[in-house]
Amino acid sequence: MSTIHVSDAFRYEADLLEPALRWLRGSHLASQATWVVCLEQVGVSRIPDVVLARIDVAALLQRLKARAYPLTRAELRILRVLRHDKPTTIATLARRLRVEPKRLRRLAASLEGRDALGRTNTGSLYRTAPIRCFVTRFVSLELKLSDWRSALIQAAAHQTFAHEAWVGFDGNYRHRYASNIDAFRGRGVGMLSIERRSNAADLVVQAQRRRPDPLSIALVAERLLERLLHTTTTPLPESRLPSAGARSGNPPPPRLTGPFARKIARALVAAEAGPLAGQQC
Repeated sequence: MSTIHVSDAFRYEADLLEPALRWLRGSHLASQATWVVCLEQVGVSRIPDVVLARIDVAALLQRLKARAYPLTRAELRILRVLRHDKPTTIATLARRLRVEPKRLRRLAASLEGRDALGRTNTGSLYRTAPIRCFVTRFVSLELKLSDWRSALIQAAAHQTFAHEAWVGFDGNYRHRYASNIDAFRGRGVGMLSIERRSNAADLVVQAQRRRPDPLSIALVAERLLERLLHTTTTPLPESRLPSAGARSGNPPPPRLTGPFARKIARALVAAEAGPLAGQQC
């Protein structure tokens, strides 16, 4: 059994963040795509330590111009069922969604008031615009010191919305993770060993690209949009990444990186939503 030298071990999970982010920058953010980097972004049922979101720039700009407000899970379900070319009655929609007609009418009225759906003379509903998710790829990262089981469970849970799920761990406990490497491979979860002495991440297992649930992708994208609109979002220089200092409890604002980062930041300000209104990026 390997001996753990206390002086070589990380004390806190937050200490793993900086080298893990540097690795992600080289492996994912080096492309010409535009990304959002978030710490402690709310997922579907859990909160990953890090989420990368690759942005469809045209879709996000169109969304901000048309309707900047985030959608809830219930609203997303309604819009995903409705068609723009064939109206649906409240009764049929309620039956499909298994929702009480009274609640559905309230939700529909809210969406109608925001020009997301329309209503015929007979009261049937139709979608007024196509549903186009502005996130084309999610990558999640979970950081753990030595608890491989919790790391795997949490990372696998993120696969509900994440196209890639990763775990970063203290390299001093590499033998524990290596002993259970088949479990990670079986779930398609990637592994990064983070070494204290080099302060760098080493690839152990490549994450498998998956096709998550479309509704979950859309939901997390809406939660990301809400965070973008209600925090001071700034473009991220290629040489910098969010600091680990603010991790846990009070995460830093999302950061944009890529060729269209400044354009998106200006569009978020122009959306005039929440505290972003009138602020300069």
